[in-house]
Amino acid sequence: MSFFKKTKILNEEDMQPNATENHAMHYSSYISYGCRYTGNLEGDSNVKIDGEIIGDIILKGNLKIGDKGKVVGNISITSGEVFGCVDGHIKCDETLVLRKGSIVKGNITSGNILVESDTVLEGIVKVHVSDGLKKQDDLLQ
Repeated sequence: MSFFKKTKILNEEDMQPNATENHAMHYSSYISYGCRYTGNLEGDSNVKIDGEIIGDIILKGNLKIGDKGKVVGNISITSGEVFGCVDGHIKCDETLVLRKGSIVKGNITSGNILVESDTVLEGIVKVHVSDGLKKQDDLLQ
């Protein structure tokens, strides 16, 4: 029987938070649950919202609105994923994903859109036609 435990020598990788501990790991900005920001948000990075933003969002990056997240304002993004609520229009250059349980009250313009079941969507959806599809469409005519 030993009174001493083996100890592990920690290296730099062991000191890094894992993805389950740090919700903002791949996002340069994070609005956590319980926080409210009033005003416009602009940037060239990825943002995750689990709190509430009252104002417009303009991002050249990815926006993720968590299941407790809420945005009251218009959104212009490169790509995005919505689990929570949006009360405003969304303009997305690439792909927008509306996840199960999300609520969007406003018009959507996007390069591509994926809407899961049990999503509430009150508005008009317009999907841009990519250059490749335009060429295929011209061949059909």
